[in-house]
Amino acid sequence: SGSPDSRRIEILQTANDVIAESGLRTSLQQIAEAAGILAGSLYHHFESKEAILVELIRRYHAALDLVGEQALRGLDSPDPRPIEEQIVGLGRAIARCAVAHRAALQMSFYEGPSSDPELIELTKQRPAGIQSAMLQLLRAGRCSGSIRPEMDLPTL
Repeated sequence: SGSPDSRRIEILQTANDVIAESGLRTSLQQIAEAAGILAGSLYHHFESKEAILVELIRRYHAALDLVGEQALRGLDSPDPRPIEEQIVGLGRAIARCAVAHRAALQMSFYEGPSSDPELIELTKQRPAGIQSAMLQLLRAGRCSGSIRPEMDLPTL
């Protein structure tokens, strides 16, 4: 089957799907079965279920950071679309990212992770790139008159 890295990515994608469907109580056995491997083989790629969860959250945060970076880069170039469309576009990009990383989204917002300190810390983090990009777009909306001056932008 492919390289260890590609197999690791396949396992993570499978874990994302299974955990998104069944929740955090999903066992390593369930993940292994869905990935078409023996549970013991998972340990060649990940030392524990927590290691899988940590990696899923890290990948989600990295994907969100990329969305934020792309949005910030877009602010530096002229965009003919009205600011409202740009804000909606960023919202859609964030939503697509969340759908692609459903297990991490679940862990971050709905289900508290295990008692693993690294997981707890990761689920508390909010990718700054997304927040920064949205705030910049909202400021541009205020400057263009699309957003009333009295609106509190961070709350939006």
